[in-house]
Amino acid sequence: LAELMGAARASAELVPQLVLDCASKYEERRVLVATVCGAVAPFVTAATRAKTLRNVCVQMINDRNDLVRRAAVRALARLVTLFGRD
Repeated sequence: LAELMGAARASAELVPQLVLDCASKYEERRVLVATVCGAVAPFVTAATRAKTLRNVCVQMINDRNDLVRRAAVRALARLVTLFGRD
């Protein structure tokens, strides 16, 4: 979906929802947010990737739940591979 929307629209419409949901009280939602951060990374603007998605992942690495932390590390690894491409 993010690929079809285009980088600007995905950054404007999808990412704000991820930011809101990263603090969800449900661990399943937080795992999903971390996973989606990694999945949408190639399809958002470089600025969004470098600032917003990175910050969400770093915040989630400090989560109390191990599954959330693992998903956040995988997402951050994917983000790092994309830095410098744009």
